[in-house]
Amino acid sequence: MRDKIQPEHILALKHNTDNTITKNAYTLNGVVLKSAIDTYKADNNINRSTGKTESIFINNKLVSKKRLMTFKAIDKKTVLGKAVSWTQKDTAHVSDPRFGVIDLETYKDVSGSKVYAAGVYIPQLDLTKIFYINKNLDSDKVILDLVNFLMDSKFAKYNFYCHNLGGFDSVYLINTIIRYNELNPDSIFRTDIIARNIKTNI
Repeated sequence: MRDKIQPEHILALKHNTDNTITKNAYTLNGVVLKSAIDTYKADNNINRSTGKTESIFINNKLVSKKRLMTFKAIDKKTVLGKAVSWTQKDTAHVSDPRFGVIDLETYKDVSGSKVYAAGVYIPQLDLTKIFYINKNLDSDKVILDLVNFLMDSKFAKYNFYCHNLGGFDSVYLINTIIRYNELNPDSIFRTDIIARNIKTNI
């Protein structure tokens, strides 16, 4: 049947045996545009599943909506698909092997982009540490856990590098620290000494 709201679409309904209805929206040429499965509950409740989005309707009114998210794990060190391990011997050619690399992984929700994972790798120590978001989706805690880890005295002589720090990761790092400092006047974190040093060889 024609969609009353969008007459250029065709809406097909399939009544399943498990108290559900599959709804597909097609173009007039037969291309599938949208697909949803409605599960009918008691008291006029309907659970609608559309891809990774689940909605609940009561008396034809939307009362809740959630999106299912699967976070991609930060990959372990690999070369051509094989796990590798850097040792002190592997970094002997580096002028100062006391360095590490950090990386942030983000996702998007209705309020914008948030960090769900942060990782650090230190070649000289062959040390990998990864922090993941908790069930409360507290993005700030991921970053604070990373920063507190890096502030351990054993890393005092280390330099940490981050790909695209100035254009991406620093936004999350600095904003998180600023929010933390506003709530904690005695914070040891400082943002007034941030500087950018770029060296170019020609």
